[in-house]
Amino acid sequence: MKKVIILLLIVLAVIAGIFYFSRGYFASDAQTDTLKSFASWKLYDSKLTMGLTLKYPADWTVDDSFPDFVSFMPANGNGFGSSRIKTSDKKQTLAKWMKVRDKENSEAMGGQYKDKIISTKKIKVAKVSAVKRVEYADAAGFNHILTYLKKGNYFYIFGLQIGSSGSYSSKDEKVYDKILSTVQFTK
Repeated sequence: MKKVIILLLIVLAVIAGIFYFSRGYFASDAQTDTLKSFASWKLYDSKLTMGLTLKYPADWTVDDSFPDFVSFMPANGNGFGSSRIKTSDKKQTLAKWMKVRDKENSEAMGGQYKDKIISTKKIKVAKVSAVKRVEYADAAGFNHILTYLKKGNYFYIFGLQIGSSGSYSSKDEKVYDKILSTVQFTK
């Protein structure tokens, strides 16, 4: 009887997997091509300004005209952004800095702006401990993904930049995660 139940569970898992994949929950052909063609991605090198390098899809444009901020955007859709903030307090931890940042965001604009934290996950970016969060930006009216980390005297924020659609998909998040996986610090 146990063997029949185990066999039945395996069959159900296979059927569920087939249903899941056939419904298109994974990247579209264009985004699959973007992920597969990782070798053709361009290298962004900001050793002098941001202290990092990363790879991004070859058909995206880069805007690094502002100090300590760089944006990577496709022709249509959602992109990737990175900023860095210098701290004078070398002992300030990422957790304390994020707590202060969250408080400042909740008090901005006369207390009307509030980011709601939807989920939090501890990850590594270039072997550095980081926090990846999905936040609901009340002022903008949509969710976005932000990853925070501290490296040396700097706090870095990596974000999925939401385009005109005001939303992102799991496909966008996969490209975001792939870009994050290429980050290397040079300072």
